[in-house]
Amino acid sequence: MRLFVAVELPKKINENLARLQNKIKSENLVLANFVELKNMHITLKFLGEVAETNLSKIKAALKKIVGIRGFRIALAGLGGFPSKNMPKILFVNVAKGNDGLGRLRLAIDKNLACLGFALEKTYDSHLTIARIKSVIKKDKLSEFFYNTINFGAFNVTEFALIKSTLTQTGPVYKIIERFGLENAG
Repeated sequence: MRLFVAVELPKKINENLARLQNKIKSENLVLANFVELKNMHITLKFLGEVAETNLSKIKAALKKIVGIRGFRIALAGLGGFPSKNMPKILFVNVAKGNDGLGRLRLAIDKNLACLGFALEKTYDSHLTIARIKSVIKKDKLSEFFYNTINFGAFNVTEFALIKSTLTQTGPVYKIIERFGLENAG
């Protein structure tokens, strides 16, 4: 099974992201595969293909994460990988809360390392909204990069282990388990 660990988004944030996606689509700025709203998340660690026999060990390792308090993040601005000039991925920036995400990601990384998962060398917190096939209106798309759009803020009180099943119509995600953070409600 294909697994990853992520922070899920509240409905209000998804609604704001939907408006952005619809604007990009309606202005025909890019030819792209847009991430479905129900699949929006901030990835903390991609585990890849994992034997089902290891699932209980992974859940146990994630349950052992202690000392990480809930935190607040804010999403604002649009970016592109590998660059804004030639984007292949459109993403929303994590404008505030990177320290909290970094601490949580590091704890996840350390707890899963004992199961043979590699430590991440770098982590760039972001929220992917589209995978670009080609840019149609580069100048117009650039305006989105330089006008900071606020998508809202929310409290991160938990993270989730998620199973991803790839299908011809796109990935299907299923929550395996959620893990609460300290003092988070």
